[in-house]
Amino acid sequence: MDKRSILVVSGAMMSDPSWNRVAQYAHRNHSAWCEMNKGIAIMSDFEQNIPGTRPVSWRKLSELRLFSRRSETVVWMDADCLFRDGATLYDFTADPARIRFASDLNGINCGCMIVPPSAPWVDQFLSMWFDAATPTEINDPWWEQRTLHRMVRELPSVAARIGEPIPSRLLIHAAGIPSACKLDWLVKKTKEQTCQT
Repeated sequence: MDKRSILVVSGAMMSDPSWNRVAQYAHRNHSAWCEMNKGIAIMSDFEQNIPGTRPVSWRKLSELRLFSRRSETVVWMDADCLFRDGATLYDFTADPARIRFASDLNGINCGCMIVPPSAPWVDQFLSMWFDAATPTEINDPWWEQRTLHRMVRELPSVAARIGEPIPSRLLIHAAGIPSACKLDWLVKKTKEQTCQT
């Protein structure tokens, strides 16, 4: 893979059929965005390699570490998160010295979208993030956010690496929507944005 390419890694297929329909829908959105931005979209395969005894979702950081070594620009997108029409690569990579996260409803960093810069320190940062989780955080449904927020509070060196949150107006994220309802919700929101443009 060309080191200068844009790579969007979509969240994985799981054993839940409802989630898999969401993941396939999101991957089509990610692929279309990549086509417009001359990038490549791939779907993660979490269940092929779960690190240790942690829940499968911890694979996100391993995937980011792997692909950050291979691509100039890597964007992680959860399988229930879509690019809105008009979102450009620059919207997500405007701060090349810091790692950026989507903004949740409270304006707090959210792991549904992670955009690390192409920098030597990123691999160590992701490794430290993985290793910093407490036993409670490892099994928390919002594991990466809880761990990251604690690290930002406790470690100035981590806080200095975090860029401005990516505005929610650039994404459609089905946070908090039950798995069985996510696809219908995402389809509805996608149609609404099309009608407004």
